[in-house]
Amino acid sequence: MKKVAVVILNFKVKEHVLKCIDSVKKSTYRNIKIILVDNNSGDGIEDEIKQNGNLEFIQTKDNLGYTGGNNIGIKRALEEKSDLIFLLNPDTILSERAIEILVGNMIIEDVGIAGPKIYFFPTGETKKYGMQEGYLKGLM
Repeated sequence: MKKVAVVILNFKVKEHVLKCIDSVKKSTYRNIKIILVDNNSGDGIEDEIKQNGNLEFIQTKDNLGYTGGNNIGIKRALEEKSDLIFLLNPDTILSERAIEILVGNMIIEDVGIAGPKIYFFPTGETKKYGMQEGYLKGLM
């Protein structure tokens, strides 16, 4: 089973992050490590979470921005020898099978990058970003 690191970046959105973490913990995929990077937000999130084997908290000294904060999480995931890295926005709620489905499809299709379908709350409207399904197959 592939080891998946879920990198979540916080900057003053503690309430969203806590809900996001809860949704990841409910995942049907079991080999997950959550890496929460706090971009020096000062919102007290470190007092709200409990670090354990499946969740690691990293506090930055400065606000490194979206890219800088995620790079800290990615570096840690690589140090942990994660097979796959899932960058997850802090205002996201995952369905229980989201990671399982993404990982399964990545293995079946033998691809190196994937993204989930996005449902907007409360309407349920969906959006697709990036390339359409099957696009690369048509080029090869």
